[in-house]
Amino acid sequence: MDGVEHARGRIAIGRFRLQHRIIEVTVEAEVLGATAWLTRIEPTPVHELGYLVELHTDVPRLHLYRAEWSPELRAAAKDEVHAIWNAAVASAAIEPRPVNTTLVPLGQATIDDQRVNFVWATVADTILVDFADTEPRRIGTVLIHGREEPAFISQPEHHAWAKEGDRIARIISASAKYYSEL
Repeated sequence: MDGVEHARGRIAIGRFRLQHRIIEVTVEAEVLGATAWLTRIEPTPVHELGYLVELHTDVPRLHLYRAEWSPELRAAAKDEVHAIWNAAVASAAIEPRPVNTTLVPLGQATIDDQRVNFVWATVADTILVDFADTEPRRIGTVLIHGREEPAFISQPEHHAWAKEGDRIARIISASAKYYSEL
């Protein structure tokens, strides 16, 4: 892509418009992983916005350096970058290195209007429970293996949310269901 100087070793794989911004998506040229960087190229001046990780999954994670975007803008940016990434992989424009298989996405559930992702941490043999659209993401961890009854350990930031109503029971139930399907 023309006219934009990139951080050393990055190549552009696409651009998209997000409201008044034109954002360029770049990846590492040498050692490709499942991460892409976002650079606002218009309006000028050029500005590094952040990056997305876990693009090899259905639930990539957006990290912004400074920008305060609404949940709708964050979701739109994630969708655009994910589509650009997938198109670049499908066309063989990039060949990502093998991804770390110690974290295996299991699925998603909706708990009281919140999308919640469930990921199996194979080394610890636990289920990581994350919000899909809220930062910080990690709600907590469900311990299942070697226990008579599963247990949920919440992160301090989301402890009050998890305790409300029957949310912990629903988190444990969904985790146990996904775990039983492994």
